[in-house]
Amino acid sequence: MFCEYKDKLETVREKIASAERAYREGNITEEEYCALKRRLLSYVLPCDDYYSEPDFRYVIIKIRESTILEKGSLYEAVRRAWRINVDRISGYRYVFAVVDGVVRGIFIARQWKKVTSGPDAGRYEFFGDNAPYELEHKFIRKRIPPYYSKFGMASPVLYCPSRESRV
Repeated sequence: MFCEYKDKLETVREKIASAERAYREGNITEEEYCALKRRLLSYVLPCDDYYSEPDFRYVIIKIRESTILEKGSLYEAVRRAWRINVDRISGYRYVFAVVDGVVRGIFIARQWKKVTSGPDAGRYEFFGDNAPYELEHKFIRKRIPPYYSKFGMASPVLYCPSRESRV
């Protein structure tokens, strides 16, 4: 087990060194370098185990690290341009932002609104706030349960029932 970790760590070190060279040579921006370094480190730094289902309904929105970089923040990356069932989503107050199967942020969706212009017209966006610290502390850096990341689940938006309704 330790040898596997050591090999993985060495591979990550090499890739970070390569990314640093690309940054110094001007081939990638500082933001790209930092994001790449964070992502590489997440492969070897411990991530907490799977979270237990909460007592409330929530939506998982899966996004990529590159989208966060492109949009400038986790909130901006997760809040916009989704194909959703607007009638169904009204009962879901919380949005879990998930990157590579790990919860990176939780937001309270105060309002869902249809985008009316631009390339995202017809899709929906939410307006909201960060969730309370107690929720963030409980779920951020935890993996989503395996049944939310099965092969073939193409939709980045998942409606998650509360623990009571799953039983």
